[in-house]
Amino acid sequence: MCFRDGRAVRNRDTARDIKMRWMRFMLIALGCTALVSMASCEFPFSLRGSEPSEGNRILTMDPTDPGVVRTNTWRCYQGLNATFYNDQLVPDFIFSVDPIDAAELQQTYGGDFSQWDVATERDITAYMLDGARCSLFLCISKGPGDPQCIPDSTILENTETTCTIQYDYRFTLILYGVFTHVAGNVRLFIRKEPSDNLWHTYKWEDIRPQTETDRGDTLTLGMLKGQLLATR
Repeated sequence: MCFRDGRAVRNRDTARDIKMRWMRFMLIALGCTALVSMASCEFPFSLRGSEPSEGNRILTMDPTDPGVVRTNTWRCYQGLNATFYNDQLVPDFIFSVDPIDAAELQQTYGGDFSQWDVATERDITAYMLDGARCSLFLCISKGPGDPQCIPDSTILENTETTCTIQYDYRFTLILYGVFTHVAGNVRLFIRKEPSDNLWHTYKWEDIRPQTETDRGDTLTLGMLKGQLLATR
């Protein structure tokens, strides 16, 4: 009788174990289903990890018009790859820093940060977006009509050979493991080059947000690149 009772207890324990294992299996399956469903949904931001340096991993196009130059520029930041942005810069390119940012950089680090040339811009952009330092790009979308977070722009000048585009930018990078919030405004000066009949950037004029509320704890690209130039 004791044996039968013990066997009954063991049978009940075995049945309970099987039930618990089945419940754990169902919970895991439900969790996986939820994750798959979440992955198929559209979120109001674009999340990109660092990618290899091969340019063919980024959806860029030949800059056959000024709008493509703007799109390629933004996608290079999304893809954490400076190649196509750098390739669109002409030899006499100038990056112009906002005067307030330039003054703060000079006060902190010394030297002239008002502008720099194409070699410096290519170098610091590639340095900033390198996977060894930058591991994430997070862009807040402007709405459902902007699935790739490409900013709306205003055309300030448009001729057969020149174009000036202005737009706001706002995104977050993880640099050296720290979230870095970037926001500002840019005037992008573009011209058509006779050498290849394509459009290229000859000046980036960086503009700091006008109010403290707009700035918050963010840095303009001019301030961020200036800090990296001074401290790397």
